[in-house]
Amino acid sequence: MLLIAGCSFAWGDELVGSRSKPPTHYDLVFGSILSLKLGLEYNNISACGNSNYKIFRDVMNNMHLNPSHIFILWSDPLRKENLLEVDNHQRDLLKVHTTMSMTQWHENRWDDLMLSMEEGVAHKWARHHPFNYMTSFGRSEKAIDAYGTGLCTGFTHLLPQMIAMQYMCDGMGIKISQGVFHGEVFSEVQRYMAKIERFPSSNQLKKWNTWVLDSLDKLRPENKLGMNPDKSFDENVTIKSLMGDRPMKKWGHPDETAHVDYAEYLYKIIKNL
Repeated sequence: MLLIAGCSFAWGDELVGSRSKPPTHYDLVFGSILSLKLGLEYNNISACGNSNYKIFRDVMNNMHLNPSHIFILWSDPLRKENLLEVDNHQRDLLKVHTTMSMTQWHENRWDDLMLSMEEGVAHKWARHHPFNYMTSFGRSEKAIDAYGTGLCTGFTHLLPQMIAMQYMCDGMGIKISQGVFHGEVFSEVQRYMAKIERFPSSNQLKKWNTWVLDSLDKLRPENKLGMNPDKSFDENVTIKSLMGDRPMKKWGHPDETAHVDYAEYLYKIIKNL
C-alpha cells in the first residue's frame, strides 16, 4: 500500500471537483495516479493547511496500516500548530479543519486563532512569534532577520523529522521518498545560509550552517526532492516547478497536468527503490 502525506498540494486542492461536496477530484491527484503506476493500493492522509508537525504526526498515527511505500510532501516550515479550544458549534467556521483541537496556522493565515481568543489577542499571538515579515527586530539588519528566524527555525525542526522518517522506514523495510511542495522552501534557506557566510555572523550561526549541510548529507537523494544542494534540475523537481510558465490556480495550487507530470516523475524514482 502507498501512503501519501502532506498538505493541500498532496490532497489536490483546486483540482476539478476538489471543492464539491463531497469532493470528486481524488483520481486527479498525483498520489492516485502514482499508485496505479506502481500497482499499489492507496491511502492519502494529506489535509489542507497541514503544518509539518501534523504531517509527521499523521504518518506516525497511520503506521499500523503497514504501508509498503510512503511518500511525504512536506509543507511550509513557517506553518505552526497549537492546542486551542474551539467550541463545537464553531468548528464549521474553521478555515483549516482541525483534529484533536490542534489549530493549524501561519502568520498570514491566522483567522482560525480568533475562534479561540479575542481578535486583538490573536493578532498579538501571531505577531509575537519570531517569524514576522515586517520587522528586523528593531535593529539594523544582520544575517538573520525575523522572517529568517521563523523560516530557519521551522527548517531546523523539519530536517530531523525527515531523517527520522528515512531511518525508521529503512528499519521497517518500507520504501520511502520525501520532498517539499515548492523549491522556494529550500532556496530561501540557502539565501540565509549564504548571508551567514557573507556577514560577520556569530560562530553559532556558522555552526548551524554546518549542521544543515551535515543533515542534508544524511538524506538520500530520493528523500530530499526539491532540496538537493548543487544538484541538477532532475533532482530538484517540485510539483510547483512542473507548472513551467503556466499560472498557478487561483489560490496558489498546481493544475491537473502538473499532478500527472509529478506522478510520472515520482514513479521513475520510486519504482527503482
